[in-house]
Amino acid sequence: MTNGLGPAEVDSRSESQDISQILKRGINAPYYLVQYGLLQIIPNDTMALRGASVTFGFIILACLFGFLRSWFGRFIALAAGLLFITTPWIILASRTAGPYIMYLWLIVLIALFLWVSRARSNHGFWWIMLCLGTGISLYTPGFIWLLAIATIAMNRSISQLIQMIKVPYLITGLTLLILIFIPLVLALTLEPSRIKDLMLIPQKWPGPLEILNSIGWSAVALFWQTRDAVDIGVDRLPILNILQTALVVFGLYALSSRAKSVTYVMVGLLAFSVLAAGVNQNQHLLLLGLPATAVFMSAGLRYLFLEWRRIFPLNPFAYGLAVSMIGLIIIAQLLYAGRYTLLAWPHTKETKSTYVLK
Repeated sequence: MTNGLGPAEVDSRSESQDISQILKRGINAPYYLVQYGLLQIIPNDTMALRGASVTFGFIILACLFGFLRSWFGRFIALAAGLLFITTPWIILASRTAGPYIMYLWLIVLIALFLWVSRARSNHGFWWIMLCLGTGISLYTPGFIWLLAIATIAMNRSISQLIQMIKVPYLITGLTLLILIFIPLVLALTLEPSRIKDLMLIPQKWPGPLEILNSIGWSAVALFWQTRDAVDIGVDRLPILNILQTALVVFGLYALSSRAKSVTYVMVGLLAFSVLAAGVNQNQHLLLLGLPATAVFMSAGLRYLFLEWRRIFPLNPFAYGLAVSMIGLIIIAQLLYAGRYTLLAWPHTKETKSTYVLK
């Protein structure tokens, strides 16, 4: 859909040419290793580069439906999941040859944690997968903070989870996590300046007023408009459209009355993404908070659906009407997302001027 690669894609291509270089750099190494592998298999350079984002995107998609189904049921998971994954920023991040899609990796960790804690069997297998997913996440900027906060906040739940795992699986998972983490430690030891990049600490801090201004723009970018045009967006359109914003509001209300602890965690995640994006003046970091909007949208859709069922509990026509209305909403969202990503985005002035590199 573009005449060439964007600057971020060219950077990814240069970073994924050699395994030793990937490990030496450290940050986003799992993403670049997948790119390197695809470049050895697929002759089309552009397809191979963007295939890495597609691969991780499908993993995140599968985990999204998995954990939404465990929380909200199959129907709401399917409906809300489609509304979430058709967010244009997510679609474009998952087909752009840059590591933006890895900011959504928290979805994978949430799903794996739920599967470990709720599985009737194979606890050991899912524990090893959780350790693998956690190790991969450490290479993504900002995730060290998220994991540290989650470990402190969920200390009791994690302790109970560990007690469920048999010792051989427990040791295997922790050993795998350490082995994955070692190359990152070595890379940061060779070049300590990258520690700030990994922890989302600016190399040069802007002034206080500029930081506050940037944080404010990051907050309104979710629902109103972005500060500047973004390479995975159209002009200054917000990340969420009116429909998604409305569902987030309903979901915030529903969760706050029934699951306050979950609400605090999700609001905190959104706040963290806004602060990270504002302080670093990098609007792509807002993707870190989008898993929270997936939960809020699901809760909002479930709340409206249950309220409708409460009014008409035994009326099959009313039930069919509710399902049909949700279906129409999904179709409208699909049409919007398709027009945004397939028609509008490739023809914007910014996209035409950005994706021209060879």
